[in-house]
Amino acid sequence: MRKKSLQAINFDKFSERMNSESDRACAVLGAALLDAKLETLFHRHLRSFHEELLGASRPIGSFSTRIQLANALALISDDARADLDTIRVIRNNFAHSFDYELGFDDQSITDRCTNLRTAKAYIDGFDFAAAAPHRTAS
Repeated sequence: MRKKSLQAINFDKFSERMNSESDRACAVLGAALLDAKLETLFHRHLRSFHEELLGASRPIGSFSTRIQLANALALISDDARADLDTIRVIRNNFAHSFDYELGFDDQSITDRCTNLRTAKAYIDGFDFAAAAPHRTAS
């Protein structure tokens, strides 16, 4: 099966589909989307050898390696690296667990999600901006 490029994905439909999926599918698909975003980041920054470096079973072929290298090259922040690692662990929990009841309401998954730094900063900033008085030009 041929992999769709990020440019070919309709993100509205992707998001719509994610809302109808199980927790397990959301964890796996969400992580796959972020992994693809990292792959795209490396495609932009590497001048050549894309297939040799980024393909499956290649030096930069795993989600974990992409996260570490992107951070080492300052392509992503330390907070983004921590969040991506957390998401990778959550994805692995879902992908490798035989517990058919495992979901985002599981305490260990909930705790990990609560500690996502980038999302928290975004939400806190949004809440701050929404609560701040709006000034209009006079």
